[in-house]
Amino acid sequence: MVSAQPGTYFRSELVPPPQMVYGMLENALGWHLPHQTRKEVMQGLTKLAKKQFGKVQIWKGHPWLSGKESKSAKSGYFSLLQYHLSLEKALVPEDLMTYDDLWSMHLRDRGMNFVGGSRRYDFRLEGLITKLRSTAKEKGPDKQEVGDRKEFVRIELEDLYETEEQKIHSSSLGDAFPMYYVSPKTRGFVVTRTPYRIPVRATPTVWRMLETLDSLAMAPTYLGTSEGWVATKISSDV
Repeated sequence: MVSAQPGTYFRSELVPPPQMVYGMLENALGWHLPHQTRKEVMQGLTKLAKKQFGKVQIWKGHPWLSGKESKSAKSGYFSLLQYHLSLEKALVPEDLMTYDDLWSMHLRDRGMNFVGGSRRYDFRLEGLITKLRSTAKEKGPDKQEVGDRKEFVRIELEDLYETEEQKIHSSSLGDAFPMYYVSPKTRGFVVTRTPYRIPVRATPTVWRMLETLDSLAMAPTYLGTSEGWVATKISSDV
């Protein structure tokens, strides 16, 4: 449940931040929208809200009618549910345990960092990757290298497996190698056997949608990242 990316250490929240809960619910509802589309949807909802409630005194000056998100995560994410679903803060479970561990962070790169920075690549690169690893500590003409300087040669992807060229230009890899590299980061984790209980208030329409998630969720429920899978239960019992 890391809510920010400070750099070298990723601190986990002790309780689920509201924006993560909103994101979890939207994911379960199947609302996978890019930022621009999300803004356009919000603008459309605002236009309808103004038309129906713009002259109602109790809604005068409300952010709902301005189209401005009342809450947003540090990542820039804002929820379409925020005006229709209110979340109270969850209590910290008494048996909560925290610990730090290494976490593989994927970083995009257009330079040379991505070469060798991922364990996943096209099978046609197997010969080249094997040579890079087996000659990594060697010096001289027997050393296999990948680089982006002038002396490195552009080779067609289909010819990489059998080429005798020792200096391969990085552009030869094309789309056969992910343009990212993996960097280990220290990250905080939380473990509890006690469920988080989050009181909510919702409009009737949204509540009916949420009640279907126990059996008809469109996607797995997770908090923060896709590795933070959680089990959820929506209930009107108090």
